[in-house]
Formats: sequence, C-alpha cells, structure tokens
Amino acid sequence: MHPTSATSRELPQASNSKPVIVLVHGAFADGTSWQQVIPLLEQDGYRVTAVQIPLTSLADDVATTKRVIDDQKGSIVVVGHSYGGNVITGAAAGNPQVKALVYVNAFAPDVGEKTSDLNYSEQLYVLEGEFTVWVGKNKVVLGAGKSAFIPMGTPHVVAALSDQPARGLVVAAGRSWSRRHFRVDESRSQQYHSC
Repeated sequence: MHPTSATSRELPQASNSKPVIVLVHGAFADGTSWQQVIPLLEQDGYRVTAVQIPLTSLADDVATTKRVIDDQKGSIVVVGHSYGGNVITGAAAGNPQVKALVYVNAFAPDVGEKTSDLNYSEQLYVLEGEFTVWVGKNKVVLGAGKSAFIPMGTPHVVAALSDQPARGLVVAAGRSWSRRHFRVDESRSQQYHSC
C-alpha cells in the first residue's frame, strides 16, 4: 500500500465484530471530506479507513482503492461519495470480503459500465425552507411542499440561498425507470417541469 493512499486509525476489533469501513471521496475533494464522519463511526466501534485517491484517472483511483480494500482484514463495507461511487464499484468487484457497497449521493454503475452511460433524471422535493433552481435560463424558487422534475441530460443548478434551514430530497432515476414512472418525452428533454 502506498503511504499516502489512505488514512486510518487501528482500533481493537474482535473476530466477530463489526466490519471495517472504507470511505472513498468524490472528485474535487480529498480524504479529509470524511473528517466529521470518521470519529462518529469509530465511537460506534468501527475501524475506518479514508482512501486518498489520486484523481489522475478512474483506473488509478480504482487501483489505489483496491490496494486499500485488499489490505483490510475481515468483512468490509465500502462507501463512495459522488464520483467515488464509480471508484468503489470497480475496486470492490469480486472481493469476497466486501459485504456491502454504499453510494452516498454517488454514481452507482454496474461493473464495466461507464459514467458517461449513466444518464439520470432528477425529482427534487423541498421538505423545508426553499431552494432556487436554475435550468438553462429558467430560474424558479421552490418552497416547502413543492417539487421539480429535471429531465435527464439537462444542465442545472440547485442552491439553498436563504439564511433559513432548507432540507430537500433528490431522487435520481436512470433512463428506463424515468420512462416508466415519469413518462419522459425525450424529444422534449430540455423542458423543465415544476409542481
């Protein structure tokens, strides 16, 4: 294992205890992204390793993460955030010690599937406060109880700009699911729908 590829603290672990948790950050971030999460997991008795992927290529990131996973003892849960979802899918493939993959707001491709093949529609539900949504030149402010459907492939930005707390839920669905549940008309995919 490369000395800069992961940070971890060894905690005592019984042979039948909890799995090791391996955390993989997303793009435009580093292993410190998990600094608030690691102590909470350790307090609950988990051994935790945060991988520092080099972000030079998907292949390099997968190889680095695979080395860290292979270095663990016992059962492993691998967690990926954002782009880290791509990384964990490849890095954990075929490893019998990996008992679960957890995707945190992350791409969740099948083994061998490219990120560019993933094309999601999103449904944003505002639970509390308000969100401002820009889709192309269109801007809308959504309050609690409102929702917006953003068709696949549509560039957009969602932001909570108020000083007040805002909570939302985003459900992302792939092409086939979106067609069945939202009846997406791909010829009109640049349209934005709010409810």
